Amino acid sequence: MIMLLSRSRRKFVSFSQQPITTRFVLEAHEQAFTFFEGIPNTLVYDQDSTIVADENRGAILYTEGFRKYLLHRRLKIHLCRKSDPESKGKIEAGVKYVKHNFLPGRRFINLEALNQEAQLWLDRTANIKEHATTRLVPEAEWQVEKRHLRPFEPLPYPISGTVGKEYHVRKDNTISYRGNFYSLPVGTYAGPGTLVVLEAREKNLVLYAQDGKLLAGHPIESGKGIVVLNNHHRRDTSFKLRELQDSLMPQFTNQEHADLFLESIHNRYPRYSRDQFLHLRNTISGCQQRLIDDALAYCVDQHLFSCGEFHDILQNYRKQTEKPSHKVVFSTFRPKTLQSDLNRILSFVPESSAITTYENILS
Repeated sequence: MIMLLSRSRRKFVSFSQQPITTRFVLEAHEQAFTFFEGIPNTLVYDQDSTIVADENRGAILYTEGFRKYLLHRRLKIHLCRKSDPESKGKIEAGVKYVKHNFLPGRRFINLEALNQEAQLWLDRTANIKEHATTRLVPEAEWQVEKRHLRPFEPLPYPISGTVGKEYHVRKDNTISYRGNFYSLPVGTYAGPGTLVVLEAREKNLVLYAQDGKLLAGHPIESGKGIVVLNNHHRRDTSFKLRELQDSLMPQFTNQEHADLFLESIHNRYPRYSRDQFLHLRNTISGCQQRLIDDALAYCVDQHLFSCGEFHDILQNYRKQTEKPSHKVVFSTFRPKTLQSDLNRILSFVPESSAITTYENILS
């Protein structure tokens, strides 16, 4: 998500690896207001489904979470028309700038690291360089603009108080919503009074823990008495996954590098860690220890935290080792010419002409 001040063009960026929800949008608002050290008098938005539930000839129906947020923040909203890119050209240009100048080819360990790198990039590049349109430096212009922003004070309660509704978790790790039951991961229920926050968005509902952690997402069923079950929620995979990760450690000589590599994979691919680790186990099976250690060292040095990349690097090292050496071996020379003819050829002396012969021809 990108927010941009209209006059100074100072930018704020926040990334998410999950589908964008109203909760994420509101949390990004609070982070942006902190970054800008104030709240603009008017905010311009596209008609995004996290903000707008419906629109009928100018009559706007906001999503429940955003409507509550507006009551707390008292924001003045200008909503762009649908399919009208000219009305939001500034922010569209900002999105393209981030896509083409910050993201291409960038690798990151986890979401927190990516957002930290984005902040550093904003401080040293995006908000420091002269803007291509205004020919002014955003950071310098913001020093003037921020004096005209509304004062910002953090909300005295978490965003969960404005987004979604709290629901009690049943003993079987489900919640009841409109006559149907929706599953949650094993261990969510922690005794009487366990609550989760439910956000209904279009045809889907999203369930969060009280601290904002995403727990589950389900399509909303229209019938009654239906149990919507994600079979993965019934498996307590955390212990077995950790066992699998620990079993890979002895396969590497450098334990410090191995721990960093495996933990980075787990953080980067939280939903696919098991697949990554199984792929890694199959990749190193039967391979020389020296090649495994060389591939690990290269991956850590280049920040390549992926089993697919490890596999490619290991295969490259293996091919270099198995490549046959092409040595040129000269066999004993055995001439096929008869000995008598060979002696005649070797004793042959070509005729020569004096230089005066050529001079006479040319004269």
